[in-house]
Amino acid sequence: MHRTEPFIDDATDHRACWFCPSLRLPPGGFDVLEGPSLDYPFDAADGFRYHRVTRVPACVHPERIGLEPGKYRSEGRMPELPETGGAAAPAVAPPPPREPDAAPVRALLERRARRTKRAPRHEPAPFEGPLPPGVPDRIDDLAPWIHSLLADARPDRLAETLAGAEAAARERFPDEAVLGVLRRVLAGG
Repeated sequence: MHRTEPFIDDATDHRACWFCPSLRLPPGGFDVLEGPSLDYPFDAADGFRYHRVTRVPACVHPERIGLEPGKYRSEGRMPELPETGGAAAPAVAPPPPREPDAAPVRALLERRARRTKRAPRHEPAPFEGPLPPGVPDRIDDLAPWIHSLLADARPDRLAETLAGAEAAARERFPDEAVLGVLRRVLAGG
């Protein structure tokens, strides 16, 4: 009798890593190592560790999944399964070798890669109006200058006044310095 469902499922109390082969392969479908090994490098394409030559997947945290270390898939034998519900799990023959389904992990890695990409740098639209006069010579004097411009601006012209102050300041100071001052001013500092 071949057991084809994963060794660990959502109903099982476990601490398995999210990419552990025990979550996608039946018992005997993967080796269990005492820890990471250079013979079983991590494959970012699907999240498994595979033997360099045989491509047998392996779990490297036996204490998390409740199995003793062993070359179960490599040697074609079943692990001694932990007891469930007071009765020992039935002994079954190891499943025939098969590659694990890499699609779920590949999709997760692709989503994570898309999420971590930096947004393109936003360049402000060129300011169309006249630049306000009196840009200070020192960056330390920029915040008080912007505060005074905003304090004197009409409410319906605040955005335009702020855009003009930014454009004028960027002609004299580096973009990052101007951005820092604008953030402090807008945060009330």
